[in-house]
Amino acid sequence: MNFAERAFRYLFRKKGKAIILFWVLLITETMILSTVTILRASEVARIELLGKSKAKLLIEREKAEELFTDDEYKKLEKLENVKAVNRVAEVQLYPMDFKIITKSESVDADNQKLRIMAYDSLEDDGPFADGQIHLTKGKYPRKEGEIVVNQFLAEVNQWEIGETVCFKSHSGEQSQASISGIYISGIEEKQGKEPLAVNRIENTIYGKPEFVCHLQETCGYENLIVYVDNPEQLNRTQLEVTRILKNHRVMKADNLFQKMEIPLLQVVRVVKMMLGLSVVSSVLVITLLLSMWMRARKKEIAIYVSLGKTKVDLFMQIILECFSVFGFSTIIALYTGDKMLIVLEKFLDWKSIGAFTSMQIYAQNKDICYLILSGTIILLLSISISLFPILCTKPKKILAEMEG
Repeated sequence: MNFAERAFRYLFRKKGKAIILFWVLLITETMILSTVTILRASEVARIELLGKSKAKLLIEREKAEELFTDDEYKKLEKLENVKAVNRVAEVQLYPMDFKIITKSESVDADNQKLRIMAYDSLEDDGPFADGQIHLTKGKYPRKEGEIVVNQFLAEVNQWEIGETVCFKSHSGEQSQASISGIYISGIEEKQGKEPLAVNRIENTIYGKPEFVCHLQETCGYENLIVYVDNPEQLNRTQLEVTRILKNHRVMKADNLFQKMEIPLLQVVRVVKMMLGLSVVSSVLVITLLLSMWMRARKKEIAIYVSLGKTKVDLFMQIILECFSVFGFSTIIALYTGDKMLIVLEKFLDWKSIGAFTSMQIYAQNKDICYLILSGTIILLLSISISLFPILCTKPKKILAEMEG
């Protein structure tokens, strides 16, 4: 009778022991599969959160009259961890062939001007990003000669998307831009009569920094906002930016990343502890269980030795016994592991992380492969430890102990 036949006969004969080993393995594998799945999902979520966090550095001028130069902007763009630099520029102009809105009777020059605010990306910074104003028609400026105007200003001048607007600078230089979008604030009529025209929301136009630079006497930027690729390296990038812009304030703005990262780190810490405890406890319990059974099977092993069976043959029999139970428990663990994931999601408050990521937690092929690999290692280790005394004992001594 070969070792395979003996293994299956033993499992059929000792159903109670097989069932005990099955339950121990099932509990172990369920915990391993669920914790490994959450750890993998946490890493995927972390990578997704890094992209969504929009961690940035806010650079402000120490002196109002000192604008950021184009050279400084280009140096920041070349830094390793910098994803993008959002330039903020401003210029005040006079209208040409159109009306501006004012309720003030002041004869001040500022009551005859409008203001153009420029951002590389209006979606990321400024009043559009903060929700103070909203685009009602069209799109944000994508080219140098595109602008977004206020709805009230557009109505007064009967403007539509695509129309051309002309301006004149202090020096008399003329320029023009095409309307790409129309916005509204909702508080235009609440401003009263006091604000001069240049300070009114209706007379604020939004465009691209390149357009504003051409209209300035000296090209410069009010603020620079630096977006980073990896928020975890924000401190290092802050030091690099500070070396370039020594006389300016460089402040971190990564509250969203910190808010997202804290619950994720807590989940990873708890799950790693659970995984470690599951692996260690499973090794101890399975080893103890198999050691007790091996001691009880000493007589059986001695008989096989007396019949000429080798230690390798006996080792393969026990391996097949254990792995037959392991295979069945693994199949069931794929179902119970998914159920355990639902419990762990609630226990670990995954919704606090799910608010920032669309990722769903479920076991993937990687997790199943890890389960099979870790279970195989645990079982081989436990079998080796429990069989070590027998494997190291000479056949004659095993027979002598049987006779005794």
